[in-house]
Amino acid sequence: MVKKRYVLSVSYSDYRNSIGGTDKVICAHSEMFNRAGIGYVFIFPLNFFHNYPIKNNPYWGIVEDGEYRGAFHTEGVISYLQSLQENNGMCLSCVHVHHLKNVNIKKLGVILNTVSCDVYFYVHDYYNICVSTNLLRSDNHLFCHGKLDREQCGDCKFYPTSEKHSSRFLALLSNLKTDYYFVCPSGAAKEQFSVGYPQFSDKALVIYHQKFLGSFDGNKNPHTPLRVAFIGSQLSHKGWGQFLQIVEKHSGSGKYDFYYFGKKAVDNDSIKHISVEFKGNLNAMSDALREQEIDCAVLWSTWPETYAYTYYEALSANCFIVTNKNSGNIQYQTRNRNNGVVLDSDNELLELFDDSRLLEKMISDYKKQNHCLPLNLLENDDVLTTSEKQSLINCGNNRAENLFKKQMDRLVNGIYRWRSENK
Repeated sequence: MVKKRYVLSVSYSDYRNSIGGTDKVICAHSEMFNRAGIGYVFIFPLNFFHNYPIKNNPYWGIVEDGEYRGAFHTEGVISYLQSLQENNGMCLSCVHVHHLKNVNIKKLGVILNTVSCDVYFYVHDYYNICVSTNLLRSDNHLFCHGKLDREQCGDCKFYPTSEKHSSRFLALLSNLKTDYYFVCPSGAAKEQFSVGYPQFSDKALVIYHQKFLGSFDGNKNPHTPLRVAFIGSQLSHKGWGQFLQIVEKHSGSGKYDFYYFGKKAVDNDSIKHISVEFKGNLNAMSDALREQEIDCAVLWSTWPETYAYTYYEALSANCFIVTNKNSGNIQYQTRNRNNGVVLDSDNELLELFDDSRLLEKMISDYKKQNHCLPLNLLENDDVLTTSEKQSLINCGNNRAENLFKKQMDRLVNGIYRWRSENK
């Protein structure tokens, strides 16, 4: 398929070699745009030593439609993009900036000021507010209020670096020659982002990462023992430590069977590991949770999640959710859909599992209700629609501009020939 338009995408590393949520979104976007006949050009800072990013790094890697094209200096990236239009007739629809970690913001600004289309900054986390991307303080690892402020944040070790980054970020925005917007994957993310940057709240759009398709009507009967799962990365800010506390306290009690769903092995005989591989099947986690008929998912993120794929995967398998008030979109959706319980503290979590009869009743009461659950979770193509609208504006203008240039070239050449012939 000959592509006449393309999207330029930016993030911190090669999405093809990473497994994070941001990388998952970029991978899905690349495939989605390509299926629609739109090219997807992705650039990322090329760090030769992974753990030691180069200061003022001017080098980028380019991936076009899933294929690595090589290493380029900033000027080389600009030339590469220009060649797409000059040699291949491709028009740039819009720019998606997914993440700025390790990105040379000044050099990115040079690239962005050579384009004439809108720029969309994605709010996958809160890095552009604070380099502690999950808004957890350095001293006590507790959630902060979410606005960079010397009085509130001055004693946090993240503050000096965050202040510098925020200054560079705001300078990038002020120097842009085109319009820019912020794409939030949930209403909760927009609300939190607006705390950090209230001046941009009117530029923040909500586009969820996924859409629901079909209806799932299974996993309606709680088990004895109750099947309790932790889903995703084994990280402290995801609640892995609290889950292990529950396991340690109740393993062997006969009240619960514990599961872990993810890639990393578990060094605990009391937890059954279910390995899940996403590549090739974005619904792999939902399928695995349904197959094991999990009753309850502990989604104990201690930071305000912007989206949380794990929530929707657990929802689609009819799992009862146990979360806390600081978990962002998880708690927001759990309250809104009434498909779990939102607790205030770690102590409340432990107390809930101490009373297995109460938890079993809560799960049973939930599963007796008729809930509208998705059969499949599909990548949301609303971002494609947004890009297509912008494409009609930018590419239409570019075509008109190119046509005008060609007509002027013909006119100038005609005048030159006439003067040459009539000397």
